[in-house]
Amino acid sequence: MIDKLRATGLVDRRVNPRNRREVVLRLTAAGRHPVEKVLARRYEESGAIVARLPAEERTGLVRALRALSRAADDTPADPDG
Repeated sequence: MIDKLRATGLVDRRVNPRNRREVVLRLTAAGRHPVEKVLARRYEESGAIVARLPAEERTGLVRALRALSRAADDTPADPDG
């Protein structure tokens, strides 16, 4: 998959200079555009779904998402670290 994305100029692949066993993948400028389009469409679709919820359920959703965000902030970024 990455070879195909690289061949079309959507990603760049390089050896990690700090650990040569690892490969670093980055979106190119051309690769950012389709990702931004997909994210924008998902954001719009999510907003439309949330808008259909009754107000009290939206409030509960906001509380749950904030709790999830706090829990994620408490999670170490590197599970091996």
